[in-house]
Amino acid sequence: MHNITSHRISLDDIETPAQCIAELILHSVALEKPVLWLVSGGSCIGVAVAVSEILSKNISDTAEIHVALVDERYGAQGHENSNWSQLMSAGFVTGSMHMNPILQTSSSVQETTEDYNIRIQKLLDRELTIIGLFGIGADGHTAGLLPNNSVSNSEKLYAHYDGLDFERITATPKMIGLAHHTVIYATGDTKKVAISELIESGAKSNLPAAVLWQNQNAALFSDQIK
Repeated sequence: MHNITSHRISLDDIETPAQCIAELILHSVALEKPVLWLVSGGSCIGVAVAVSEILSKNISDTAEIHVALVDERYGAQGHENSNWSQLMSAGFVTGSMHMNPILQTSSSVQETTEDYNIRIQKLLDRELTIIGLFGIGADGHTAGLLPNNSVSNSEKLYAHYDGLDFERITATPKMIGLAHHTVIYATGDTKKVAISELIESGAKSNLPAAVLWQNQNAALFSDQIK
C-alpha cells in the first residue's frame, strides 16, 4: 500500500491544491512533455477553475495540455447536470489547452463511452504526463465510481453503468491507476467518516475511493485530517 501525503487545509482553501496541480503541470511543460490533466466535477470544480486561471497566466500557446473529464453524467450535450457544462459555467479558462469533453454528439451511452475510450487511448499512445484531480464523496465514491457500481473490474479505460440518479460514464480503476500524479480534494464534515476510513485502511478499504491509494505520487488535501 502506498502512503498518501496528507495536507490539512481549511474548508474554503482551493488555492493550495490548485497551486500543487498547476506546479505539476508547469513542471512537465518546462520539460516539453505533453500533459493529460484529468478533471473531476462536483466539489472539485472550484479547484479546477483556479488551476486553469494559474495556467492561463503562465503557459505559452505552444504548451501541450490535454484536459479530459474523470466522469460525466450522460445526456444531451450541454445538459444542466453535465460535469463539463458546470465546469465551463464556473469560469474554467480553456486558453490554448486541448479540451476533451465526453458528450459531443447525440450518440447512445454505449457509443459515447466507446468513442471516449478511443480518444483517450490515442492520447495514451503518446508519452504523456498524466495528472489527476479527484474528489471523494460522503459515501466514499470517487470519479463516477459509486458504491456497488458494476464497472470497477472493467478492463476499459472508461465504462458506463446506471447509477440510479444518472447514467454515468466514468474512468475505471484501470484508467485512474495510470495517473503519474494524483491530487485529492475532499472537504466538509459529511466526508469525515469516509476520509477517516481511507486514511486508516487505504487500498484495503472497501470504499471505491480506495483506488486512489494505489497511486504512488498522491496528495490528499482535506479539512478532515486529524
